[in-house]
Amino acid sequence: MAAAIGSGLPVHEATGNMVVDIGGGTTEVAVISLGGIVTAQSIRTAGDELDNAIIQHIKKEYSLLLGE
Repeated sequence: MAAAIGSGLPVHEATGNMVVDIGGGTTEVAVISLGGIVTAQSIRTAGDELDNAIIQHIKKEYSLLLGE
């Protein structure tokens, strides 16, 4: 909720806002509306795993070589 408020999202309106926090070991996803969390989920995929997945996708789709 703090990330949504800090980024200026209209958290008190009747619209849904999805907030994603990608950390080193987990990724947190929440949907916020009317000043509260409608639903939230935490997955144990983050950091290096996501970087590697993006690199593999770009290599496959665009035949590009990527380095760190």
